[in-house]
Amino acid sequence: MSKSSITPRKKPTQKRAKEKVQMIYDATVKLLETKGVEGVTALNIAAEADIPVASVYQYFPNVKSVIVAIYQQWLDEVMDRFDLMEKEFFQKLPRETFLIQLGNTFFEDHQFSPRARSELFRIADIYPSLREVNDQHGNRVAE
Repeated sequence: MSKSSITPRKKPTQKRAKEKVQMIYDATVKLLETKGVEGVTALNIAAEADIPVASVYQYFPNVKSVIVAIYQQWLDEVMDRFDLMEKEFFQKLPRETFLIQLGNTFFEDHQFSPRARSELFRIADIYPSLREVNDQHGNRVAE
């Protein structure tokens, strides 16, 4: 899969465009929760978001790029939480306790349901590009 096939077509700058992309993300996550990765199609995303299918393709070249963007956003949130917890707690707690609290915070407070998280983990095994994103974040954590 080429880099261009997973890169969004354009980044929204205006409020309305940002809201539309968020609708695409929300619809995709809902489909992951209810139908699994197999149920995530451009037509299903558009129907769930109540937008024309052309709007999906206006911002993303394909469904994989939507999923990669969601996965990237998810991992960025994980890194933000990790950085915050590291500053606040890592110096005060034993490493094992810190890592347990980090894991608990991540899974309990995240916006995705357990099913959506499970599907994202499954997708990461399917799409090599997601493995690359996951590895990049893993390297940041290891540092």
